[in-house]
Amino acid sequence: MGYLSFFEKLLVPNYVKPRHILTAILEFDPESCLGCNVCVRICPARALRSGEKTEGSKPTPPQVIEMFPGIPMCMACGDCQAACRQGAIKIAKGYQTTRLFRRISQAAELTLPKKY
Repeated sequence: MGYLSFFEKLLVPNYVKPRHILTAILEFDPESCLGCNVCVRICPARALRSGEKTEGSKPTPPQVIEMFPGIPMCMACGDCQAACRQGAIKIAKGYQTTRLFRRISQAAELTLPKKY
């Protein structure tokens, strides 16, 4: 940040302010989720917590951990969606910054990687 002008430094997003970051929204299908927790183990941001498991009932899907109220840790990389064999995870809205930094792909709809 030493080479940024004063105005550019003001454009660096503050990750604590919800208006600077449009966080990702994950949707879990509780009917399809088997509770295997592969998504929890593969998440590079460590943004997922294992669901509740009770004896004799179906496990609940994982939950997204929030670093601050209303700001989940999920960065919408898509690893959990790609790793889920049951297709129980969907990225409803991708992660976006509203200021200086941008993702490599700014597409509104995230897709699975190509199979070669």
